[in-house]
Formats: sequence, structure tokens, C-alpha cells
Amino acid sequence: MTAEEKQLIHAIASDLNGRDAYRVYADWLSSRGDSFGELINTWLQAESASTAEETQRLTDAALRLADGLPELQKLLVGTTHRWHRGFISAVSARLQNFDLRAFLASRPGQCVRKLQLRGDGEAISSAVQIIRDSNVQSLNEVRFEQRDASIEDEPPALVGLMAHPGLRSLGLSQGRYDFSGFYFDGLEHVDVRCGGNVESLQHAWAAGFGAQLRSLEAYDLPMSVDALMRPLEQTSFTRLLSLALAVSEADDVLRRLASKPALLSNLTSLSVLGPVSEVGFGYMLAKPELFQGISRLEISRRRVRSTFFQKQVLPVFPQLKAVAVQWGVRKYPYQHRALQRVPGDDEW
Repeated sequence: MTAEEKQLIHAIASDLNGRDAYRVYADWLSSRGDSFGELINTWLQAESASTAEETQRLTDAALRLADGLPELQKLLVGTTHRWHRGFISAVSARLQNFDLRAFLASRPGQCVRKLQLRGDGEAISSAVQIIRDSNVQSLNEVRFEQRDASIEDEPPALVGLMAHPGLRSLGLSQGRYDFSGFYFDGLEHVDVRCGGNVESLQHAWAAGFGAQLRSLEAYDLPMSVDALMRPLEQTSFTRLLSLALAVSEADDVLRRLASKPALLSNLTSLSVLGPVSEVGFGYMLAKPELFQGISRLEISRRRVRSTFFQKQVLPVFPQLKAVAVQWGVRKYPYQHRALQRVPGDDEW
């Protein structure tokens, strides 16, 4: 790509939802006989179509044009991806079969926002370095799923992600990761479902989170409830809307939540997965006003009678729109006269 073309793409990446920069770039390409310009214009036309039939016709035309681009014919094979105005906005791929470096260097990959990547520890380590070295300013979400990990494998280091200033969302599942030098304080969405170098994870977690954090999911992390909750209790969150914690001492989590009104002030979704007893629910019932903002509740009640939950817990929280109660490995969405269920919440 020439310096001029890079500037045009930079203008798009700076305002991904605007349309003017896309038109300028598409016209620039078309004036040079580049079919990528036609692809962008076709997607823009599909967005502006007045009927569903016209939208579908133009979308099909855009996909045919994309299939004809030489730079994409092999690059996206075997991936799941989403288009946005001629660029790939999200891609899910297995690293073993996906050339991440080539994708991030390609024109369609210049405005990617989300990467969901699966592979072994070595492949993920390499992916972190590629992301660190890339200049894709639009990238704001990365999710890694480690496959085929063993205790002897070197856990992939995450510190390279710190060099990407636009990163706002991080998901880690399965396997182990090395958190040395990594901090969560710049993230808005955190989903951690993995083990790791225990000392490095605990250090990164203890360093805390930024006030801008909007959602946090932490499942079975190798740390005590005190180590898990203390950084959350010490942060003055202004936008935290969703909190999901899977722990063995679930009653203690509810106790600590009930003692920290500031932590609950903006929450609309709460998941506490673990053996919650009537004692745990008692902390909620003792201060129901603190939980009135929560409209979605997911909880494990393995040590609670269903009659207690239905007759003593649910009526106290009439604002709940969706409730899922897990028993063992099965999940039962409750129907209750106090609940106004939301379509699609059965899977929540």
C-alpha cells in the first residue's frame, strides 16, 4: 500500500461508523481500476437500499465481488468472519490454518475490530507478537482459546498486548497464560476463564481495574475470594454493568457485594455461580434495595430449596426480567408471576 492509500484507510479507521471516508477511498480505488473500490461501494449501497429484496441482492453481489479478490481467495478459507463496508470487522479462526500476519497486513483486514483465535500455547504466543507489531488501529477486542495445553507447555505471555493502545476487550479461555507485565486497567470488558502462572495472574489482578470497566467475567480463577474481590471493592467504577463470578465460596461473594453498595450501583446483570445457600440469599434479602438495579440474574442454588427461592427470593425482586437458576450442570430459566421475561433470554 502507498502512503496515500494508508492515509485514506486511516481516515476510515478513525470513524468506522461514518460513510464519507469509505466513499472517498472507494472512489480513489475505482479511479485506478481497483475492484476493491467497487466492493466498498456495493456494501454502502446495500446499507442504503430501501427494500429487503434490494438489500439481499446487493449483499449477494458484494459477496461475489469479495470471492473474486485475489488477496482474499486463500486468506479467509476456514474462518468465520463478518463484513462491514468492504472490510472484515470480525474474524474467528484456528491459528494452525490462519495466516494472521498476512490478514492484518491485507486491505480488508485494516479495519478489523475483533479477533477470536484458537490454538496451542506456541501459536497464541506468536499471535500476541503479531498483534503487538501490527498497525491496525481499529482492533479493540481479542479473544484467545488455548487448545491442547499441557502442564509442561510454556504459557503464552500476554505482555505484548500492552503495546496495542486500542485494546478494550480481552477474553481468555482454557489453558494457562503468563500475565507478567500485563495489567487490566485499560480494559472495558474482561472475560477470564483460565489458569496460568498463578503468581503473575494474582499480581495482575491485584493491580486492579480502571473505572471505565463495563463487564467482568471471572471463572474459577486460582485465587481466594478475598484476592478476587478486593481489587473490585477498591475501584470506583462508573460504568460497571455486568459482573459474573464462578467461585466455590459463593455465599461469601454475595456477602461482600451486599457490603459494597458502590460496586452494585450500576449493575444490571449479575451471575454468581457456585454453591449458594440460603445464607447467601439472606445477604441479598437483608439489603434488597442494593440489588434493585439488577434486571438479569444467574445463580447456582445447589444448596437451596426451590420453594425458598420461588416464594422468598423472587417476590422481593420484582424488577428482574430474566432469571436463570443452575442446578448441577443444567440450567433452568424460572417463570414467575413477578417476571416480565425478555424474548431470547431462555438461553441466558
